[in-house]
Amino acid sequence: MTLRALLILCACCVTATAEITLPALFDDHMVLQQGKPLAVWGRADPRAQVTIEIDTQRVTATTAEDGTWSATLEPLEAGSGYMLRVSADGQSVLFEDVLVGEVWLCSGQSNMDMRMDKMDPSEIEAADHPEIRLFRVERSAVVKPARDVDADWEVCTPENVRDFSAAAYYMGRELQQHLDVPVGLIHTAYGGTAAEAWTRRQVLEANPILVSLVERYERLKADPNATPPEARRIPGGLYNGMIHPLVPYTIRGFAWYQGESNTWRAAQYKTLLEEMIIDWRTQWGDLRLPFAIVQLPGYVNPPRVPAGIYSWEELREAQSRVAYTLPSAGLIVTIDVGDPTDIHPLDKHTVGKRLANWALHTLYEKEIYGLSPRFWEADFRKDSNEVHLKFENVGTGLTTRDGGPVRGFVIAGDDRRFRWAKARIEGDVVIVSEAKVKQPRAVRYAWNENPDWANLVNNEGLPASPFRTDRWPGITDKAR
Repeated sequence: MTLRALLILCACCVTATAEITLPALFDDHMVLQQGKPLAVWGRADPRAQVTIEIDTQRVTATTAEDGTWSATLEPLEAGSGYMLRVSADGQSVLFEDVLVGEVWLCSGQSNMDMRMDKMDPSEIEAADHPEIRLFRVERSAVVKPARDVDADWEVCTPENVRDFSAAAYYMGRELQQHLDVPVGLIHTAYGGTAAEAWTRRQVLEANPILVSLVERYERLKADPNATPPEARRIPGGLYNGMIHPLVPYTIRGFAWYQGESNTWRAAQYKTLLEEMIIDWRTQWGDLRLPFAIVQLPGYVNPPRVPAGIYSWEELREAQSRVAYTLPSAGLIVTIDVGDPTDIHPLDKHTVGKRLANWALHTLYEKEIYGLSPRFWEADFRKDSNEVHLKFENVGTGLTTRDGGPVRGFVIAGDDRRFRWAKARIEGDVVIVSEAKVKQPRAVRYAWNENPDWANLVNNEGLPASPFRTDRWPGITDKAR
């Protein structure tokens, strides 16, 4: 036998015994999304017939020339004890202890990535929830889209929860308790990362406001005298390594907790976050897939002056504008649970609970109010120094967090000089004035890096989101 013939025979033997493989998302202990068609995909021999079985369903698919295959299962009811079997060419892969319930993908930077081992030990000891499953993606930033991630599904136990996102865990725990169905949480986050790393490079290149992010990276990479960019800062790198391999696993929605690394380009962030969300939804094939945005908490101890000149306010504004513009998006306000000395506040329980309550209220139609008061419109009355500010999402009414006078409003006239304002609540309206401002032109609320004195909330205890009525130039308008 010639060497060539021997090599061909060996290749045929390898092909004949090629294994059926599925992404890491398909594993023992996984959670499948209830009530929606389920995407299943993997690899096997070219032109092989693949059979996928679960419950009473049996569907088939034929692999392409490159060995890839995909199929769609009919929606399943929430429950436990499912098994998923995938077969081809006499081989079979069986996944056991499969649950069906609610699946959420939780992403962002360090505040989403903060692990449960930073929380109170009693919280870890109590984290014995067999109906909650955890899937933590290892950090990976790559230039080209990866095929898979390094992760596996785990049952939520005190031991397994230690390395899991605290915000995601608390969100999942609330959902499981109120919905009484299994919950699967996908933790794919990386500290110190900007949103452009989580956005496909093609999306950045196609947008005139965002293309500079790619151009700057390419300049730094080509400059022998420049410090090479870190892998986690590659435009699109985290999308390639930590999001792309998860597409199109069927999920209920996204929870996004990020922004600190984009504050110096806050005005640009509005476009960046909006484009990222639209593209993620497009990749998953659902332009209304729910997307919850955690607004930046308070941080540092800036001077308590009426007019802040910091970038964090503008980043919060970008987050709120995206949340209030895109369909099925929500804003989780957290200005009251920050830490002036730590950019990573430890109160992730409140964050997770508010994420869950937003979902329970807006998606699951539970009698739990989950919306923060939102400024709706301003009435600048002619020949009056009062401005009437109308709010929506007031729940059962507006009040103050501490029961005292309303604090946190500033007002300015034509001179654009902001002064502290008096404010009072009348129903769903806040009336703002200052004697020295005879003809008001602008009002702002909680416009500071750490507006911990701002105290407007609804009766459900959810804080009003910072806002401004003006569109005067900001300090990040030209930052690219």
